[in-house]
Amino acid sequence: MATTGGSRDRLCRRAQPWGARARQVCQILSGRLHHIHLNATVEAVYNDGEQVMVQCAGKDPMAFDHVIFASQANQALRMLRDPSAAEVPRRR
Repeated sequence: MATTGGSRDRLCRRAQPWGARARQVCQILSGRLHHIHLNATVEAVYNDGEQVMVQCAGKDPMAFDHVIFASQANQALRMLRDPSAAEVPRRR
């Protein structure tokens, strides 16, 4: 998600199709967030050794302590620049 200045209410309204429980989970998870980013195209997520860097289209990389992917696992994996062996699913 991305665009600095998003609001928790706007973020959690997106959970509406999944019902009241989804909105409640969204409120709990986002309650302590300082910055919420909405509507930006994430091009890459990578670790610089100290922090997690997020590269959005047309923006300078942003540094974070933690990143939450609100997407399907295969979509999140495509955003990881250099996924570790633990992050890549094993083929059966």
